[in-house]
Amino acid sequence: MSSFQDVRDLLKALEEQGVEIVQNGIQSESGPVSFAVLDPDGNPVLFDQHV
Repeated sequence: MSSFQDVRDLLKALEEQGVEIVQNGIQSESGPVSFAVLDPDGNPVLFDQHV
């Protein structure tokens, strides 16, 4: 994915690639959202968008 406008697009792309989502705070199709994945060392990486 070269670029994205909404973190929901990034979440969808990661899910399609088989990345495990360990926290999904997306409850609607607009507004602020967040989700988390684990990096290869097991550290959480949070993606957070405030709109």
